[in-house]
Amino acid sequence: MKKKNYRIKKGTILFFIALFLPVNQVTPQNLLPDSLAEETLMPDSLAAQALLPDSLAVPTVLPDSLAEQTLLPDSIVKERIQIIQRMLDGGKRNANLWWYGWLSAYGAAAITQGAIWIGSDKLVTRQDMALGVLTDLLGMGGQIISPMVPGYAPGRLENIPGGTPEENVLKLHEAEKLLEESAKREKEGRSWKIHVLDGAVNLGCGFIMWFGYHRTFLEGMGNVALNQAVCEVQIFTQPTRAIKDYKTYCQQYKTEQNLSLNEPKVTWSFAMIPGGIGVRLTF
Repeated sequence: MKKKNYRIKKGTILFFIALFLPVNQVTPQNLLPDSLAEETLMPDSLAAQALLPDSLAVPTVLPDSLAEQTLLPDSIVKERIQIIQRMLDGGKRNANLWWYGWLSAYGAAAITQGAIWIGSDKLVTRQDMALGVLTDLLGMGGQIISPMVPGYAPGRLENIPGGTPEENVLKLHEAEKLLEESAKREKEGRSWKIHVLDGAVNLGCGFIMWFGYHRTFLEGMGNVALNQAVCEVQIFTQPTRAIKDYKTYCQQYKTEQNLSLNEPKVTWSFAMIPGGIGVRLTF
């Protein structure tokens, strides 16, 4: 008898093997020779995307700012980082002086008024000092919960590594973010919301003196006026350098300015009213 030669095509063998493999083990590598499979190993996520049509593949998307910065030469990236570092360093001293100065002033006033409250026998003096300690503690709390970003931003930027071009791009992204946050903090510190918040707290203290301590209306309003004057001095002594630096940077490098950072302008006016002088503040 003649022996018949049964030739099985290579594709048929591969198909037959694939049918008997567990479903979770069927990958492009299973269908290749071992030598090729080892060279073409990919992570599961990339392997899954490789099997998709081009229209369904998910592209890698970077934030707009990072995508733009990756197109810049490394020398320009370093130049921008250095400029932002100098801007932040220039505003650090005044920012810390203002923040720590007012924190210390409120703390010293609270200690002094607290000592007078303890040592005085006069009811009126004790009432005044008690309210004074309350407002001082509120002032300290306001400083603590709203730290001055321009005071610590330079140190954070210095600690970000920037050796390779990739690291420099990420560092520039963080530098621009720190500069923007510094400007935003200064803008919020001069906003109308701070004036209103301080006014509401001081009015509350005035009503405590008027209704709670049964003092005269003028004494209550005098307390409001004194506390509000201190708050206004604190607001208008806050530095605004980061606002100017941020605007300058955006104009110099034609970057998108995300904030409406117009430097706050304040005007004062006085008017005579029955029984005294009125002060009008426009901001």
